Amino acid sequence: MVYKRLKMVSWNIWDALIMLASMVLLQEIARFFISQTPIAWTPAFRLLWEVGLALLGCFGLHMVFKRYYFGSLLQVSFNAEKPGWYVQIGLMAGGVLFLILSLGYPFLLQRIGVAAPAVAYLFEIEAATGLWDRLFLVIGWVIFFPLLSELVFRGYLYQAMESQRGNSQAILLVSLLFSLYFMNLYLVLPWFVAGIVLILVFEMTSSLYTSVFTLMVWQGLTLAFYWLF
Repeated sequence: MVYKRLKMVSWNIWDALIMLASMVLLQEIARFFISQTPIAWTPAFRLLWEVGLALLGCFGLHMVFKRYYFGSLLQVSFNAEKPGWYVQIGLMAGGVLFLILSLGYPFLLQRIGVAAPAVAYLFEIEAATGLWDRLFLVIGWVIFFPLLSELVFRGYLYQAMESQRGNSQAILLVSLLFSLYFMNLYLVLPWFVAGIVLILVFEMTSSLYTSVFTLMVWQGLTLAFYWLF
């Protein structure tokens, strides 16, 4: 009876939840390893290690799903039919996210009396002063994190929930999960908005490359602004 009920349910959502759980578990394993070593890890190197391990594991799991697993019809691919168009959309969407969420949102919080340091995921940015720290932060935050988050949230979770719940509910649910991923009250609103924008650019092009590049542009502009100004 249980087996029959499971067969009646699309396996897409289970694939997505396995991917999400793997990402969280791998990052916790990385944090545990860091806590057990006597080395004084800088915030930037900790971020690089955590995101890098999760990215490696999730891409490995993605390849297993793609090649050897036939339980669902979920197809997660990095379509690259119109790279020029993807770049244009990514530049525009990433620039808008930077202006509204990296500049406008902290300014709004300051205007209503919320201390600026409480806003930011920018602790690592402010703490990264040396060349290697900044390089680690760029690799972890601008390259690894967009690849990881888009594979899991837009690649698996959104497509699975869209097939189960429909487009509108999937956008809201996945964006909410994306915003809660950082476990920071001040980041819920900006990352919820970012989640919606990333889904929209993904839907426009049917390619994860666009949402990945959008997130890379946003994070790259944010790092450059806070380091320069």
